Amino acid sequence: MSVGIGKGWSSLDLNLIARLVEFLAENPSTRNEEIAEGLGLNTYKIVGLKRLAKFLGLQKNNSLTSLGTLIHKEDPYFQKVGTLCSFHFILCSNRNAAVWHSASNIFIPRNKVFTRDKLKEALKTKGIQQTSHFNNDVGLFLNGYTSSQYYALQKLGYLSLIGHQFNAKPIDKVPPLVLGYALYQQRTQSAATSTISINNLLSNDGQIGKVFLLHRDLLLDKLRVLESQGIIGITQIATLDNITFTNVDDPLSMLTAYYQESI
Repeated sequence: MSVGIGKGWSSLDLNLIARLVEFLAENPSTRNEEIAEGLGLNTYKIVGLKRLAKFLGLQKNNSLTSLGTLIHKEDPYFQKVGTLCSFHFILCSNRNAAVWHSASNIFIPRNKVFTRDKLKEALKTKGIQQTSHFNNDVGLFLNGYTSSQYYALQKLGYLSLIGHQFNAKPIDKVPPLVLGYALYQQRTQSAATSTISINNLLSNDGQIGKVFLLHRDLLLDKLRVLESQGIIGITQIATLDNITFTNVDDPLSMLTAYYQESI
């Protein structure tokens, strides 16, 4: 696990990232110098901004990904809750985003109230590299949900800051179709099993229950919506407590459906 997702940039400013995505949509494979001129930033900051956009799944090699293209088309200013939930999931489920992954999967589920120093100390015990970027990444994570200085993931209500204490809450507003996207996206990155237990969804790192901090009843309510749409099956009998994957070939199809529903 490594740190430095914000190398060259100190805030998860989604307004600036949206501008970058818009520029890349109109000028794919553009050189950094041209992007810098177009956005009015220096090249060093463009490198950092692009790095954040890459970790959000929006761009690679100065061109938009399929996800980036979809979001730019349907929600170019990143205003919809489903878009923000997708960003949250992508960051929290990515082991290469070491601070984000460890904080959301290991520390916060066990510490709903904490201080910045307590989080930093816990991350150090997990073997995260103590480079010059460590404090920056911790700031990116905490401020991304609580800062009043720029637009990021505050709308999700995942973290709040009262005095020096952070308070974590479930992201109960996550749309079921976005959960479906996350569920199938995780499946593509691991063994393509046909079922997964609900307990694993709640307890396994990177899975939707843990990433969105959902309790069992809330998770089941949202899963039943997906079941009613034929996206998954749910089996709950004495010895089984599983969901069954159906024939969804492309996880992005569920994000597309979410945007169509939210027009």
